[in-house]
Amino acid sequence: MNKLRIATILVLAVSLLVPAAAYAQEDSPERPEHGIRAAGEITGVVPGQGTFTLTSRQGEDFKFQTNDRTKFRSPNGSVEDIHDLKKGMKALVVATEQDDGTLLALMVAAGQPDDLPDGQRLGGVIETVGLDTQSFTLKPRDGETVRIQVGERTKYRGEGIEGLGDLEPGMHARVMVIEQDEGGLMALLVAAGKPKDRPEVIKLGGEITGVVPGQGTFTLLGREGEEIEISTNDRTKFRSEDGSVQTIHDLKQGMKAMVGAVRQDDGQLLALVVAIGNPGDRPDRPELDVKAVGEVVAKGDRSFTLQTRDGERISFAVSENTRYKGIGGFGELEVGMMAAVGAKDTDEGLLAVFVGARNADDRPHRDPQDRPEDRPEGRPDRRGPGQDQGGENEVSA
Repeated sequence: MNKLRIATILVLAVSLLVPAAAYAQEDSPERPEHGIRAAGEITGVVPGQGTFTLTSRQGEDFKFQTNDRTKFRSPNGSVEDIHDLKKGMKALVVATEQDDGTLLALMVAAGQPDDLPDGQRLGGVIETVGLDTQSFTLKPRDGETVRIQVGERTKYRGEGIEGLGDLEPGMHARVMVIEQDEGGLMALLVAAGKPKDRPEVIKLGGEITGVVPGQGTFTLLGREGEEIEISTNDRTKFRSEDGSVQTIHDLKQGMKAMVGAVRQDDGQLLALVVAIGNPGDRPDRPELDVKAVGEVVAKGDRSFTLQTRDGERISFAVSENTRYKGIGGFGELEVGMMAAVGAKDTDEGLLAVFVGARNADDRPHRDPQDRPEDRPEGRPDRRGPGQDQGGENEVSA
């Protein structure tokens, strides 16, 4: 594999693999101070005028000028100047804005989709670093430890990470690799850092109330009623069940969205991923046979018992599909907590669909005289054998 091809792969890899830190800080030596870096599909070429147009992954349209200083790159060396660019090619462009507002391309890395190398991305924790073997080992999140070679063209990303010698065991890393002809994996891009160096990913959910595609921003009405402005860029990933949402242009007011974002240096939230759907696309809420509110009085391995305000005791089983609010899971549910439970009546008993819980000290004060004296008519008696009206005997969970 020649050096030019490796260099081109590296440039293209940058557009495919960027760690969270890169979202928070877009600076890079390849990006001019007053310019842009855009990745997408070439939509038109006018060689006589030295111009071409590109639609980015975000859906923005760009028109680029070229001149004799513009550098062209491609995996197989087939793109040497603007005459070799074709509509439909994938491209990464680094450009600068000129005084008249036009964009001058400094570098164009382009190729047909079939020309791009079959690379794979790995993420995990670095276990060992071998300077003598010019390699390191990575323990992926799922799978066995792999050894990855590096070379003089391997590109590095991360604060203080400039080469193999800066990698340390315990660092988290995302790596773009290709299989070498002689076997083994070669790293094209290594993005690494200590866990504390990675920006916190903020998870947001709510309803989209406004979209400004030209500015790459949209507004989300959060679950607490707050309005949040979120920006996007050409690396923001959009997800929807039917695949209809590909760019910010497909977002619509009223859509429900889940957003993973990081906060940039200027305080603006930048979306890493936007998962959306129309309200009608959401599955119907499950029908519940029993709803109960009360205090947790007993807990077993996979079940618990609730004493309601009218003294009734009800036992619930839980499963891996039980949803929780206010606590992280069944392990955090404690005797003495107040809980609201929705359950389905199964052959094995009541199975909790959702459990919302909080410490008893957090509940508002309620006058005992406000409590209902009698159980509502028609409500099933879920007390276990041997329990009297006062509920002295706990149900064994």
